[in-house]
Amino acid sequence: MTSNPQFNERTSGLEVAKTFGDCVKGRKVLITGVGPGGIGGATALAFASQKPSLLILASRTKDKLESVAKEIASSYPEVRVEIVKLDLSSQQAVREAADAVKQLTDSLDILVNNAGLTIYERKLTPDGLELQFGTNHIGPFLFTNLLIPLLLKTAEKSAQGETRIVSLTSAGHRLSPVRFSDYNMEGKPIPPEEDHVKPLAL
Repeated sequence: MTSNPQFNERTSGLEVAKTFGDCVKGRKVLITGVGPGGIGGATALAFASQKPSLLILASRTKDKLESVAKEIASSYPEVRVEIVKLDLSSQQAVREAADAVKQLTDSLDILVNNAGLTIYERKLTPDGLELQFGTNHIGPFLFTNLLIPLLLKTAEKSAQGETRIVSLTSAGHRLSPVRFSDYNMEGKPIPPEEDHVKPLAL
């Protein structure tokens, strides 16, 4: 369900960006999880088409960031593009990335939390969290909170609804809901209130 009935599963990001071009032009936008050939890269190109004043691309892989930045520079040379290395699995790295963003700008209009990963074996972050939970939930939560002052600065002088935080997700939680009593997947006993939370076979 969308607020624009003309949009559906076949609507391209570029079409959506054109529809809301006035909400992007001259604004400062940050997108995480940017790489060529993915959702983040396509989102960055769509935003760039509407001439934001600053487009910050964040990802853990510098080569991928530079590839998308080069493509944007080729198609939309008037758009200022900056890249920031962001590893959401490390809370220290998240803090460093937020500091890097603050060196580039003191305000932000739109934050798109797109980065995420899917893994099929248990691994831990440097902070001792299960890797998927730490990267897909804790990391973006921390990053967003560290950037809230920049978003609030913009929101205070903008019309209601013009400052946005957009967080992308999947339907994976429907197949295997979070066990909050054992979010680190350590094999703890399941309490009765979570006994119904069982992974579904694909």
